[in-house]
This record gives sequence, structure tokens and C-alpha cells, in this order.
Amino acid sequence: MVKISEEGVSRMEMTEKPFDEIKFTSMPRVSTGDVEQWPQDFLHFYQSNIEAFIKLAFVIVQSVPVAQDIVQDAFISVNRRWVNIHSPLSYTRISIVNGCKKYLRRKRIEEIVLPRLAKREILEINQRSELEGIILTLPSREKIAIVLRYYADMSEKEIAEAVGCSVNTVPGLIARGVEKLRRKIIQDGI
Repeated sequence: MVKISEEGVSRMEMTEKPFDEIKFTSMPRVSTGDVEQWPQDFLHFYQSNIEAFIKLAFVIVQSVPVAQDIVQDAFISVNRRWVNIHSPLSYTRISIVNGCKKYLRRKRIEEIVLPRLAKREILEINQRSELEGIILTLPSREKIAIVLRYYADMSEKEIAEAVGCSVNTVPGLIARGVEKLRRKIIQDGI
């Protein structure tokens, strides 16, 4: 079950449904002025994939507005290269995962540097499930590999492309992540 933080209340309906059943109430849409400039096949690709990509980014970054920004940036990148991209779905996923990694890296640096400068504000997310909280404690590559494998149901090859590692590294990332999750769940008695 997914519980939405106060940050996401205006963007998502409050629900106790499984994550896949959450409906976005204010999806980003292309303005009519831009539609004339964009290829029709790109617009179809955008409209048919935006919700799934935002959900994927949300699972990784745990923020609807950040996930929407990352996905919009990825679509802008895809649109610029549309005629040269052979696999837009893979290209967009990789772009989104890279955007999430960049955001998480920046967020981690802020968590380390800002307390030293005594300017850190502590943000508490009260409605995060225990499992989501445990997943968020995993190292970035393991977390992304697990989310892509078990949420997005991607192959090891696709995960390797998205994470930026070899195909042979992916099973190890997933195994280490799952083992850490298992130990933490047993330790916390969840």
C-alpha cells in the first residue's frame, strides 16, 4: 500500500490502493502551441507513457513534483533527438533513471553539507510505509536495480543500461539489495 505524503496531496488522490492503481489528478500536458512543432508519433509516445514514467520516477525519488520535473526533462531530451533514437522507450527510461540518480546524488550532498553549515531544515515524511523507508536506505544503485526489476519488470540488460553497469553486475546489485532488505525486515520485525 502506498500512502501519499502531504507534499503529494494536491497532485495525487489520497488512497490505500496499490501503487499501480494511483491516478494522477493533474497530469502535465503539452500546450497547444507546442503540438504543431512536435512530430505526431512523439506526441502519441508522450501521452501514452507519461503516467507510467512519472510513477517510475516517483518510486525512486519519493516526490511527485520532482518525479514530474525529471520526466519532463527526459521527454524534452527525447524530443530533441526523436529522429535519431532507435528505442525511445529504453532511451527515455535511461534518461529518467539518470535524472533520478542526479537528483538523489544532489540530495545526498545536501544532506551531508548543509548540516555542517547549520542551515539544514529537517523534512519529515510521516506517511511513508515501513518497506518504502527501508528501500530508501539502500545504496542508490541497489535501490534503482530493485525498483526497475520488481516494479518496472525490466530485464537485466535494460537495468544494466539504465544503471550504467554491465549485465553481469545487475544480479549482484539485486541480490545485495534484497539481502539487505531481508535482514532489515527481520531485524525490525516487520
